[in-house]
Amino acid sequence: MSHQIAYADVDLRNAPLRDIENYLRPRLRAFMEAGLALMAIRERRLFIQAGFDTFEAYCKERWQIEANYARRLCDAAQVAAITGSPSTNVPIGTFVETESQARELAPLLGRPDELREVWRETVERTEQAGQPVTAAAIKQTIREREARNSAPPPGRTPPPRPVPQPVTVIPADAHRVFLMLTQAAQEVRALGGPAVIAGKSIPHAVLKEWADGFDDAAALAAELAEACRDELG
Repeated sequence: MSHQIAYADVDLRNAPLRDIENYLRPRLRAFMEAGLALMAIRERRLFIQAGFDTFEAYCKERWQIEANYARRLCDAAQVAAITGSPSTNVPIGTFVETESQARELAPLLGRPDELREVWRETVERTEQAGQPVTAAAIKQTIREREARNSAPPPGRTPPPRPVPQPVTVIPADAHRVFLMLTQAAQEVRALGGPAVIAGKSIPHAVLKEWADGFDDAAALAAELAEACRDELG
């Protein structure tokens, strides 16, 4: 059976590359528009108008996305804004086009000049090699820049590094609990995630107890994650 693949007057089975790329570009960059919208909702606290106490709850209930993914979209939108906004006649690869590219650059949001330099170096190197700008290529550029910056000048021996003194970062019991929780999460994912519960005929009373417990755990985990990010700056 033959199916015609056509959207917005673009026949994807027969259209030339330029037409398909023009169709693809705005859809790849949809993450930027979504991230900017989510940032507006978060910063203006508009989620309260929708009846939610937290941005995390709003994202999960209204859009079925986890808070960490929403934050990644917000970061990706900021990255795309820093590297520039493409026009319709700018070739793909000149600006950040995908969320995976933006995700590798997001740790540099606090250093926008360096972020632009990393992106420029990556684009130049991949263009010379005739390769696409991938997340892996961005990561390689960052590693190379870090190596160059940490290397001592020629002919000079780097001074010995001071021996770090032991520092108690967090209480041992808290770290033990963290390891238990993350191990439990990994085991549940390995068993199939929600499939562990779905269709197993678990009594309603037990399901209600679990749901309340998971909600409490999720809320606490979100608060802890937010506290960690606040400390990271």
